[in-house]
Amino acid sequence: MPLRGLEIWLLLACGVCGQEGGSSDPAVHLVAIPSTAHACSELVFSGAGSHDPQGGAQFFWSLGANSASDALLAVLSGATAANSRELTISPSVLSQTAPSLGGRLEVELTVAFADENRTNLTVVAFANIVGSASQAQPAIFPVGPTQLTMPRSERLELAVTTEEASFALDCAGRDPRRGPGPANVTWYHSFMGAWQPLTSSELTDLAVEPNRVSIGAFTLQAGSSHLLKAEAAFDLQSAAPRPAVLFKVDVEPMPPVKVHILGPRRAAQCGFELEAETWDPVAATSAPEDFQFAWDCFSVVEVGEIDACAELPNFIPARSRRTDGSGASGPKMRVAAGDLPAGLHEFSVTVRRRGLRDTGTVAISSMQVIAGLFTAVQVPFPSYGYSGINDADSVPPTSASVDLRETLSIGSCTAPAVSWRWVLVEDAIPPLLDRVLPTKLVAAEGMLQIQAGGGGTMVPGRRYYHALLQSSFQDIIDALDSVDGRPALGTLSGISVAAATPKFVADQSPSDGAVTVTPETGRSLRTTFLVNTFNWTDELPLDLKYEFIRFEAVGSEGLQVDWDDPTSSRFWRKVGHCFRPPRHSPKAFLQAPPGQHLVVVRAWDPRGQASVVASELLVVDAESDFSVADVTALIARTEVTNDPSQLLQAAIAIAVVADPAVKIRTCRTDSFGTERCDQIPSEEVVRPVLNSLSTAAPFMGSELLGMLGIALEGTIKVAAEPSLQQVDATKVFGDSLNPGNFSEDDNNTEPPEPVFVNISRIQVLPEFLMTVTQLLTTTQQRVLLDQASDPSIGLDGFAAEEVLKALAITMWAIQGSPGADLVSLAPKVRALIDGLGAASLPKVPFGSEQRLRTPPDLSYHAEMVLAKAAPGSNIELAGVNISRDLLGRRLQSCEMDAQITEWYNLNPLFAAPAGFGVTDLVLPNTTIKGLFLRLCGQPVLSEDLDSPLEIDIDIVHPEGVQMGYVVEHLCAVYDTGLGAWSTDGVALKDAVDNESSQLTCLSNQSYGYFAALYRVVREAPPDPTTSPPPVEDDDTGVSVEVILGIVIVVALGAITAGFKARKWYRSRQKVEPEKVEEPEEEEEEETETDSEVSEPPDPDPALTKLRMAAEAGRLTAKEILAHHAGPTGIRQELIWAVDKGYEAKLREARKKAFKNIPAEVYHDSFGKQIPGDFTVVHVKAKAEFQPRKPLKALETLPDTSPSTMSFSPSESLENSPRSQP
Repeated sequence: MPLRGLEIWLLLACGVCGQEGGSSDPAVHLVAIPSTAHACSELVFSGAGSHDPQGGAQFFWSLGANSASDALLAVLSGATAANSRELTISPSVLSQTAPSLGGRLEVELTVAFADENRTNLTVVAFANIVGSASQAQPAIFPVGPTQLTMPRSERLELAVTTEEASFALDCAGRDPRRGPGPANVTWYHSFMGAWQPLTSSELTDLAVEPNRVSIGAFTLQAGSSHLLKAEAAFDLQSAAPRPAVLFKVDVEPMPPVKVHILGPRRAAQCGFELEAETWDPVAATSAPEDFQFAWDCFSVVEVGEIDACAELPNFIPARSRRTDGSGASGPKMRVAAGDLPAGLHEFSVTVRRRGLRDTGTVAISSMQVIAGLFTAVQVPFPSYGYSGINDADSVPPTSASVDLRETLSIGSCTAPAVSWRWVLVEDAIPPLLDRVLPTKLVAAEGMLQIQAGGGGTMVPGRRYYHALLQSSFQDIIDALDSVDGRPALGTLSGISVAAATPKFVADQSPSDGAVTVTPETGRSLRTTFLVNTFNWTDELPLDLKYEFIRFEAVGSEGLQVDWDDPTSSRFWRKVGHCFRPPRHSPKAFLQAPPGQHLVVVRAWDPRGQASVVASELLVVDAESDFSVADVTALIARTEVTNDPSQLLQAAIAIAVVADPAVKIRTCRTDSFGTERCDQIPSEEVVRPVLNSLSTAAPFMGSELLGMLGIALEGTIKVAAEPSLQQVDATKVFGDSLNPGNFSEDDNNTEPPEPVFVNISRIQVLPEFLMTVTQLLTTTQQRVLLDQASDPSIGLDGFAAEEVLKALAITMWAIQGSPGADLVSLAPKVRALIDGLGAASLPKVPFGSEQRLRTPPDLSYHAEMVLAKAAPGSNIELAGVNISRDLLGRRLQSCEMDAQITEWYNLNPLFAAPAGFGVTDLVLPNTTIKGLFLRLCGQPVLSEDLDSPLEIDIDIVHPEGVQMGYVVEHLCAVYDTGLGAWSTDGVALKDAVDNESSQLTCLSNQSYGYFAALYRVVREAPPDPTTSPPPVEDDDTGVSVEVILGIVIVVALGAITAGFKARKWYRSRQKVEPEKVEEPEEEEEEETETDSEVSEPPDPDPALTKLRMAAEAGRLTAKEILAHHAGPTGIRQELIWAVDKGYEAKLREARKKAFKNIPAEVYHDSFGKQIPGDFTVVHVKAKAEFQPRKPLKALETLPDTSPSTMSFSPSESLENSPRSQP
């Protein structure tokens, strides 16, 4: 019977205890590493602790009480044949065997010693096997160092990367077409004790992404140590060991307070003031009340002389505790006039944190008091004083001041009669005069400002400070301009230092960086490239952030990029693609579309300085045998990373490769003559992409929305199928396209022909459009929530434009795809448009505008203009002028934002029901302009402006209008209360002629959608009661030729008029209803008064039509609430009409209950039941005709032609009136 591991150790231990030189005895040791293993992982049984003193032992491996697969038996035989002390079981072998092990694997190791007198020993070890054999645990790696020391004033940021294990595809039963999904990363924290989840600890994680941790500054205590651990797993319920990364964080001890003494270097008997400027590096904010101050002073005197500082009144016991400057315990030290004699005095201040045992920080400043009466110079604390760093590209400006208002009883204190000059000094030993700065004196309100100009570069890494030099002689100061070289400051004769600023270091941009891309070539979807940047030098290298950008490779000209000017055509945002926003990690993963690329890394330091480095040329090939498996494999690799930027890269690459591939249809004919065609299903490509993006959407911040817009636009193109829609334009063109108008036959009596326009659209599966809309909604909500806490967060113009492209193609697809559910998506997309403006406005400067456009070469086009005006200002844009006076003067102190959206060949309100208002006049190429205003960040929804708003809208004139017809232009606004287009509240400002390219609409409301409509109507006949204008006499006479010409023209005109009148008379005869004989007595009863009374025009025809439908019971309250309710609610007239219709239905139902007479039912040609009081009208189909002159308005639409069939997204072809027999 083999001994167990514990028995072997006890036996050997007793043997060793009883002998000297126990190390000469043989030993057997076997252990499983790890003791609990995942079913698809590497498992090692180690017998390395076993030894034979004579060195000839043989190791025999076998199974314990387990059955094994052939693969595992082969591994055991191989280890025995190799006489190995270790048995390594690969993930592939273990996963094949795991299902038959019952959760436990036992392995026996038998050691045969060289000494034949010794008995062979057998030891057994076991390992617990848990988890799924078809899926390995994820691999996890740290980003950056795992041991770091940081000051308390900085934010702690840790990150890990997750990916599938390298052997994951070797697991038994693994489906290569399906990925494991995102990795679950759990963070734990330990501080002087046991581990606990980070979510349950006292620390607050500010990061949203699961692979990152961000602890705010000043959260960790100074001098403390912390352990943080990240564990990764696919199945959180599994007991399998999880791979983990351990971080050790040490917080630096409490650093000393930074103190600078501000004050003059030279003063007179007028008195002066010194101020201790303090800053605590470990406190988020600090005030003078947070510190204790202790001033001191001693005079530089000869031996035996009295120390004048000891006699200062500030230090006497009665005043020394004062903190207002008159004592020695406040942030200021004020020396009164005459308290210090002339001489050199040195002041010092010790600053300690209040309430702590702090040794304190001492700052020293020397002061020379000279005889005379002049005011001392004061220097403010500079902006770079806290950090001690300033950009090397520009010398910072500075200034000093002299108070001319102070007076003394012993005399007036005035500005000293000296000359000043600011200089830049390099803090070397000795200090060197680096350059003389332009100096300007400005006197205002009793103060004399001595200002120093900035500019010029400095040597990065060196320390500098400003010094204000003064001299009693102007020529000595002027001579500084011609000083050669960089003399030592102390060698300048006749000059003294009146004041000096705190020292600073000239910051240098990050430099000496390098970048590598591995591998150098690969496939677009099957290769994930690793980009690594390194060797950067900077004053604070650990604070650098790295931005990764991909550029399409250019020809021999090289990469021409403008990094600074957004208006340049070579601006980097226009020609490049940022695939990883700035972060501390020097590594990034790239999924590139096919082509040649250059990868550029941009390193940023905390002060905004940046440097770039480019990689070698990267060549990426497309998959020649692209399949759905390429998509699922790539999605599986990227989902595990939990990196939204990497997932977005994958989606973009898939869209670029798949868009042409899924449109290719390959057909072949088999031996039986049957044609078989193959085509990659686009839905199998799009569905996994959208599902993975939906999972990552909550983790996408504003820096990734631009990439999201590109990914969604490309994905919709992959899913899109071209389609053709027909739009009824009969209400627009009326009977102007009647075939009789195009025929020379005056006897043509054909009735008016319906006019339909064919429109090229795209169709996308409704589930995809719903997913895209929800994706954009989720990400936009996060950006707007982030803005609530940080108003500076927003979308820059380039990212916002990519989102606008995605929204526009989504609306285009919704409008062309069938499905009743899609109608409800249109308001959501319009809401996303408004949200896009709100998310982008924080990045728009006051007094400027930002334009977002979709590409102009598409069948549709959308454009958004964002503008922001400071309080008291107006917004002036092309097409819209918005004055604050429109809303009165009640909000003049608020900033005003304007958002204007224009839609071309794209109707965001396509779901408006036909037959109401002027909705039937909206053509597919009608330009629609939306207006949205905000004051103080709140929407402005006003319908009673003090003066009308002027809105310019582009128009297209129809050509080929027949004689006798005119084009009538009108303005329309979408009435949200009616759910239809209406002319109520808008008016046309000026008349429109054939040369007009725009019309101006006047509106009384400050928001909504506006459109320029037209309709072709019959020209009104001339009024016969109007007398012709008088003809002026002409005494000059008329020649015979002129008279003959007039006669001919009159004759031709009479003939033409006769034909026209004949034709008009016949057309009138044709449509006249049959006359009904009426008694003459009734005609005689009509009085003159009755004939003159006419019904007044309906002020709101759309509302009247809705009200009549509701009263008749054809419009329910549910339909009104869904389609005819706006921000101001439902109109009261509709509520009354619904009540009236309900009462009428109730009365009718009661009558039927008493009569109990069944209504006669008819059936139409499709078997649909129709109540007996309706008549089925069968429309006879007519032959198509071709007009002689096509309409230009229809020519602008893609693939337009008159048709005899009409359908809408929610209506099939069979339901068209033209398809009825």
